[in-house]
Amino acid sequence: MSNIYITDCFSQSGSISGRVSDQKGGAVEYASIVVNRNKGVITDSLGYFSFNDLDKGTYHLEAQHLGHKSQQKTVDVSNDVNTVDFVLIEDLSTLDEVVVRSLVETEERKVKKTGYKVDIVKADIYKAQPFSLTDVIRKTPGILVRESGGMGSSFELYVNGLSGNKIRYFLDGIPMENFGSSLTLNNFPVNLIKKMEVYKGVVPVELGSDALGGAINISTVDLKKSFLNGSISVGSFGTKRASLNGQYVSEKGIFATASGFYNHSDNNYRMDDVNVYELDLGNFQETISTRRFHDSYRSYMFNGKVGVKGKKYADMLYVAYTGSKNKKEYQHPETNVETVYGDFHSKGETNLFSLHYKKKWKKLDLKGNVLKGKVKRTIVDTSSVRYNWAEEAFLRSSDSPEGEVYNRKRIFIITDDIIRSTITSSYHINKKNSINLGFVQNYLKREGTDRVDEFNNTFQTPNYVNKIYGGISYDHKSLNDKLRASVFVKRFVYNAKIEIQEQQNGRLSLAEPKINKTGYGGTLSYKVAKNTFLKTSFEKAYRLPNDYEILGDGAFITYNPDLESENSNNINFGALYTTRFRDMRLKAEANLFLRFSENFIQLGAVGGPYSRYDNINNVRSQGVEASLNFKINPHFSVDLNGTYQRIIERTKTVNGLPNENYNNEVPNIPYLFANSRLTVHPFDTQKKNKLSIYFDSRYVKDFFLSWKGLGDVDTKNVIPTQFVNDLTLAYSMKNDTYNVSLSCMNIFDIEAYDNFRIQKPGRSFFVKLIFNVLN
Repeated sequence: MSNIYITDCFSQSGSISGRVSDQKGGAVEYASIVVNRNKGVITDSLGYFSFNDLDKGTYHLEAQHLGHKSQQKTVDVSNDVNTVDFVLIEDLSTLDEVVVRSLVETEERKVKKTGYKVDIVKADIYKAQPFSLTDVIRKTPGILVRESGGMGSSFELYVNGLSGNKIRYFLDGIPMENFGSSLTLNNFPVNLIKKMEVYKGVVPVELGSDALGGAINISTVDLKKSFLNGSISVGSFGTKRASLNGQYVSEKGIFATASGFYNHSDNNYRMDDVNVYELDLGNFQETISTRRFHDSYRSYMFNGKVGVKGKKYADMLYVAYTGSKNKKEYQHPETNVETVYGDFHSKGETNLFSLHYKKKWKKLDLKGNVLKGKVKRTIVDTSSVRYNWAEEAFLRSSDSPEGEVYNRKRIFIITDDIIRSTITSSYHINKKNSINLGFVQNYLKREGTDRVDEFNNTFQTPNYVNKIYGGISYDHKSLNDKLRASVFVKRFVYNAKIEIQEQQNGRLSLAEPKINKTGYGGTLSYKVAKNTFLKTSFEKAYRLPNDYEILGDGAFITYNPDLESENSNNINFGALYTTRFRDMRLKAEANLFLRFSENFIQLGAVGGPYSRYDNINNVRSQGVEASLNFKINPHFSVDLNGTYQRIIERTKTVNGLPNENYNNEVPNIPYLFANSRLTVHPFDTQKKNKLSIYFDSRYVKDFFLSWKGLGDVDTKNVIPTQFVNDLTLAYSMKNDTYNVSLSCMNIFDIEAYDNFRIQKPGRSFFVKLIFNVLN
């Protein structure tokens, strides 16, 4: 077969997309499509592939898949969008081949071969289940997601022992910081997501953030083709989820996309062994099991994009709008179930407008975006009634100013105006060396007003926080591509203006804190054998205080202008092994992690319902994580992962006195946890209709709720060992055009807890319908 090269080149770019199927019309997954014998991609679970940013000219494509004869086609890229499909003929003689051509390197493989510790989570394998993004993320090695209840509850995500704001989130590369409570990971349905990149400890400069412990970059649908898909899910506890995602791409490169979701749950699941107290005197009455009665949650979101692609002036240029709202009722505080609420709730609203640009020249890649928006949160505490778990109500005196939570009733509205800009670029010196730059500016102005409490003047004078990030990295690949290395430097600049109300005389004064820090690090990956990589990475990382930590939230959290940045020395050592023989595939990965962290920003009580963030802890985190993916044949696959970690308190003194917990394990954090998934396709996978069975398990070993070294170990509060199992039966029709699934979550109705022994939902059932219309 002779080489065919591009015969006609222009600066304007186009694309090639298509589908690979077998003779029966079934999708051929993991088929390799090679263009001009030097660049390739892998088909997805539906058999689709695409090449973008191609110069106009003639291209030679070859489709290959073990067990089928290869097929070649030639495409003339004269239009912006070109479509070509392959139908592969079965050839059993090729099953004896044990050598797989290495020309094809997917984006996933490129990322995994770098020195960064990163896991790629493909969301489509979970689309049949009633999962949110937090449910999917928790199945990643070294990741722990802890929620304080059902849908809409607050959550904390741990990555290798570091948690909370130390982990940063991105949506298509845009930082999600300050996006509001209605645009969080536990709101997004899986069907709107393409994949997630989970970086642990060391984060590339392109993501541009002060991530201390890691980062999660969520990728939504690409702009390759027109499509329409949606899903509806209903289930236990009054739960309803719906999503719709559509896109139109014209031959001239004009595109428009629209997506949205709706979530609702009554969260009226059973609570076991809760205490009932008298409402007037506060005396203990009895312990009962009952259902939650004031914990409903509702959220919805719309996102729209309009733009062009494949033009001389831009590979991609579009404007976007994202709007979302939510309402959250609170059954009790997030730290205990002893205090019961019956009316207290909050509302959130987010409106974001953005402009996005992307252009690739011969050696230079450039991406940028500008975002402006408004995020509003309303806290409503106007009830004169007290409640207990028996749903008994007690009406206070009519002249009492108290609400359920605060000393004075309130309808407090907090409004954030945000302006954000991001620029990233890569300059390819040659095929082996490149320089990457990243710049992020993030400005937030916060104002507040209270419609009920005239004495609440929090945020009446606007407060603001401004962060600026800049980073540069140098990347190198050896001539034989066995070694890949990167070194980088990051710079963080921070300034803020905070209104402070003095406790003694009530006067207002201003604080203007400033922080300047420089971080650095590097990564190294070496291919020691054909399918084996050794990896290591290091970063001196910094994390600046965020808006709620330094300004407060006007509700439960008070301000602290004296906060310093957190810092951590993050180290990873890992190994990756992959192999394939006939229809069997094996991928194994292990990672040893070390985190030496100082100046932790931690929330502590200051009296009543109020708390404040302070720099308190120095912590050492260490552990090992491992994962195994084994696909036996098209009918069976097994995924296993587990993590063991130790998080040690390294603060020697507290308030000038020796710390009794020095060198002890930090409490209320699991130290051993694991996940597994068994996937079964019991019938012929090449048929247009297919049955799939998914069995997911989650194990968390018991752990102490308070410090192990204080008091009698035998009488301490312990969150017990948990082993939760989920089962889903999914049936797809007409090559995945229509799907229906039935899920049973927590099959054996295990009592499950995350934070402070606050019980999570028990056994539940869900039905989900999905449709996909693809052009």
